[in-house]
Amino acid sequence: MIQLILWLFVIVLGVNLGAGAPETRIVVPLWASGVPDTLAEGNPYGRVAIDAGIRFWAFVTSAALVLAILVLASAFRAAATTHR
Repeated sequence: MIQLILWLFVIVLGVNLGAGAPETRIVVPLWASGVPDTLAEGNPYGRVAIDAGIRFWAFVTSAALVLAILVLASAFRAAATTHR
């Protein structure tokens, strides 16, 4: 059970890092220098909303938090003999 929680934690952190790196390179520069102008240039037709935060990050970061707490609780509950 502990190994499953650890693997899920590693996978969720991989998703966090894998999604955060492109967003940092692509989306953040669009709004960093001037919100209205850069958003209009980066999204000229207004077809795609650039608001991945609520729809994606709320769920992924919540999952990482829950799994981190489970990993921490599992580590404290593990017997001293299982530690290497």
